[in-house]
Amino acid sequence: MKPLQAGELVEHVVWGRGKVLAVDHLNADVYFPSQVSTERGPVAKVRLEKVGRATSQVDSAFDGIEVKPKGDGKSKAAVPRPRKRPQNDLEKATAWFVEQYPGGFANETFVAKELTRKREAHQLFVDRIGGGRGSELLAAGDGAEAGRVLDAIWRHTSIPSRIEANAAHEGLKDTAAAQRLLGDLLAFIDAPRADRFARYSDAVAALPSKTDSSRAHTWPNVTLLPFLADPARFMVMKPEVIKKAAGRAGRDVVFSTAIKWESYARTLDLSKSLLESLAPLGAKDFIDVHSFIWVTRDLA
Repeated sequence: MKPLQAGELVEHVVWGRGKVLAVDHLNADVYFPSQVSTERGPVAKVRLEKVGRATSQVDSAFDGIEVKPKGDGKSKAAVPRPRKRPQNDLEKATAWFVEQYPGGFANETFVAKELTRKREAHQLFVDRIGGGRGSELLAAGDGAEAGRVLDAIWRHTSIPSRIEANAAHEGLKDTAAAQRLLGDLLAFIDAPRADRFARYSDAVAALPSKTDSSRAHTWPNVTLLPFLADPARFMVMKPEVIKKAAGRAGRDVVFSTAIKWESYARTLDLSKSLLESLAPLGAKDFIDVHSFIWVTRDLA
């Protein structure tokens, strides 16, 4: 097999795709984008047997990473300057994420563990309520079916606790309450503003409960369905986790135990900012952002 040359793309079992900057006997200096946010930086010296030549040698992600010849004609890397060590808590969380999940949001373990069920739940919403099907349920006055559909979507993730999901499950058996909730949900999704958020929140609060302690009116329950309806615009809130994420980003969501539009609107702004920060790692919507917030929640 032809020896590796500077400029070739390789694959590492942990760090993913990289570009060879220089080869020295049994070792190679390789630039790995997955390691950009780590303290060590993106350039690592690896044993040649630890990497294999990539099947495709074309990747625009490496276009700006150059090598240049030595005076003796052999190749020598023009090694990029390593990135500064993370300076704030969000950078530290991002560095930890990249180290734990090489390849970012495309990491297979991360996808299976954190993304698959949420994306399935989103698709379930699209299939059962999207494309005008929710409005058809309302027009038909079929509260029982509305309750069954909403309950199936609600229970497809583990985002609300079991107690919260069970409270919604019981409440959605009331056909009038389910019908009202679906109508106010669709109105809020269509025009996300304070008055419609309040009406939708009130509809969740109106779901009947067996006991006060099992009421469905919690932040995760109120914000779950909009999130699954359109994760490009809506975020689901677990207050303590969101507050940690806001603190890392130097923001204040003005959290209130009472479910209020101001806190939710600030959470949406925070989510947009985080999505911009995480986009280079492959984040494309708030499902990705929520999953990042969740896996980094216990970091100091």
